[in-house]
Amino acid sequence: MKYFFIILIFLFPLVSHADIYKTIDANGNVTYTDKPTNSNSVPVVIPKGNTAPASPGSSANNSVSQESPPADNSTTAVVVMPQNTKKPYVKFAISSPADQESIQNQPNLGVKLDVDPALQEGDTIQVYVDGGPTGNAMHQTTFDLPIPERGTHILSATIFDKEMKVLKRSNSITIFVHQAHIGSPAS
Repeated sequence: MKYFFIILIFLFPLVSHADIYKTIDANGNVTYTDKPTNSNSVPVVIPKGNTAPASPGSSANNSVSQESPPADNSTTAVVVMPQNTKKPYVKFAISSPADQESIQNQPNLGVKLDVDPALQEGDTIQVYVDGGPTGNAMHQTTFDLPIPERGTHILSATIFDKEMKVLKRSNSITIFVHQAHIGSPAS
């Protein structure tokens, strides 16, 4: 019985291969099938797909794919993947609120950041109000922060990598927070 399964495993690739036929009808409609449908059916030759074997002992940190040279003396390409494929940030700026903007009677402060290239895996952004961190560093470019007290405030942000190393700092902007007084009017 165990030999039956071994033989079956070796025969499976032979069974899984099927011919493909292309037929064009009188209206010009193209149909692909696994069996010829009429005398106009022609076999389709499918080129061998591009494949690359995994190198022995490969891991996420390997930077070179190794393969043995082919027997037919054709050339073999060696794919070199950089160890760190992260791109440096070329743009990082606070897009909202605008510099010198007045914010009146809002329960929250929405902060949007422009990042180019897009925020990369493992990187986080920390927003600062008046030089102090607000909330936790997060992997996002929009923040909904509690509104600071009335007055003038400075906003800035920093991109950190997963080891909390500073990658880029944003511009600093000044905002003015105005809140209506709810108490009794002055007499």
